[in-house]
Amino acid sequence: MDKSKTYIKMCEKAKEIQQLAPSPTYEDKEFWHIDDDGDNTWLPRQDQLQEMVKRGNAKFHPYNLLWRLMRFAHNSFDCTTMEQLWLAFVMKEKYNKTWNGEDWIQRNKL
Repeated sequence: MDKSKTYIKMCEKAKEIQQLAPSPTYEDKEFWHIDDDGDNTWLPRQDQLQEMVKRGNAKFHPYNLLWRLMRFAHNSFDCTTMEQLWLAFVMKEKYNKTWNGEDWIQRNKL
């Protein structure tokens, strides 16, 4: 599980993802980051991120999903963990946003 500063920041800034967060429980405390102010940030697992992409989108057969992820990974920023890659993929596919190192920005449509 990625608990790097980068992934935590990416999750904090992904407001759309944070709105989907389950209620924190003691059992899954490892998937939450609590900052110095006591604010909770959900750190989604890879399987949860994968479900977000598939939900409501029939074209995401597992083979299709992996193919699209590979194409995305080839052209994406330098992710250092699979969680970062999947989060960036979800944000692109669902919200048309990319990570600029500080925040999620809306991508221009061609």
